[in-house]
Amino acid sequence: MIEVDQYRILTNKHQLGKPTPEGVHSDGTNYFTLMLVQREGVKGGISSLYDCDMNLKKEVTLQYPGDTIMLDDKNMLHGVTEIEPIEESGVRDILHISFTNVMRPGSVKRRFGLGSEEIITI
Repeated sequence: MIEVDQYRILTNKHQLGKPTPEGVHSDGTNYFTLMLVQREGVKGGISSLYDCDMNLKKEVTLQYPGDTIMLDDKNMLHGVTEIEPIEESGVRDILHISFTNVMRPGSVKRRFGLGSEEIITI
């Protein structure tokens, strides 16, 4: 199963943009890709990648449209810092593509909290 979502994080001089209010986390998928669509007038937005023991493995800032992170979500955790405006306001758009193998044992429960017997396939 492939899920595609676009996330727009806005910020202005009165409010920070919080891309992941839950902090460092796993999405519950098998793999996912984050691709920067647009980044204008902001600083911050540093993505941090960790192993399952919370050891920091990499920090990267997606700067240019098309910059991409691909992650083994089952074996890694991730988070991203807040963005703040350089002047009055700013925006950061991310395309998030999740890949979940619903046939792999445990994947459906990990992603959706459901057991295999609760899934209806057509």
